[in-house]
Amino acid sequence: MINMKKRRRMKLGFLGMVLVLIGLFSVVNYNILVPQNIVKEVSATENGSTGTQWNVTGKFDAGDIICGLVLEPTYREPGWLDILEPMVLNHPRYGKILYPNIAVYLELYYEDGLLISKIEMIWINDPNAKPPVNLHLYIYNMTYLPENSSLSSYFPVEAVTGTSWIVLTPEGVKDSGNYTLKVSAFGAMPAPTDQPPSRIALGERLVGYPYWFLLPVGLCIIILGVTVMVIVLFPRIIEKSKNRMQ
Repeated sequence: MINMKKRRRMKLGFLGMVLVLIGLFSVVNYNILVPQNIVKEVSATENGSTGTQWNVTGKFDAGDIICGLVLEPTYREPGWLDILEPMVLNHPRYGKILYPNIAVYLELYYEDGLLISKIEMIWINDPNAKPPVNLHLYIYNMTYLPENSSLSSYFPVEAVTGTSWIVLTPEGVKDSGNYTLKVSAFGAMPAPTDQPPSRIALGERLVGYPYWFLLPVGLCIIILGVTVMVIVLFPRIIEKSKNRMQ
């Protein structure tokens, strides 16, 4: 009988320790920052100036996750659809590209001219599709182009789910200041100088604390675990309290 009581107390004590550890883990991790699928637009330009490169500048704080947005130009003739590269059977980074395509480059610079991030996007067109699909460009693939990367290097680009925003700095920026996104495009020849993308924008990806509920839950679990351990370690005190109540 005594051995059974000891075993029961040991099991309860172990349960109490487990509950305390679970509670501590919850309390320690409740304030983890997690990027959300929401982007706050900071600056934008629509149908910007003519030229072979189009820019937009925005101010950000250290730690901000900067995102970029580039939308295809309004269809015109002659236009981007007339300078597409033919299909590619063995692209060094993307393998087979079975549709006419154009490469669009996004370069993010800090205010001192330092290149922070570079992305290569491949936009494709299906000329055999039914109108109006055949008059549009769609993203086929894209990669980050870190410094000194080879022609075959491929680094999948993070996009914000449910939006057209592309993450330019997944780990956030180190310094506060002005950042400029420069966009250029090259197919069989450079994109027409009088046909910029219909919209270029910079935005900040919002972050939140989705696990905030772990704090109150963890505290309750800790209190429960400590209570169980007190009952196990001081059974006589509990018994005396019961006797007094009777």
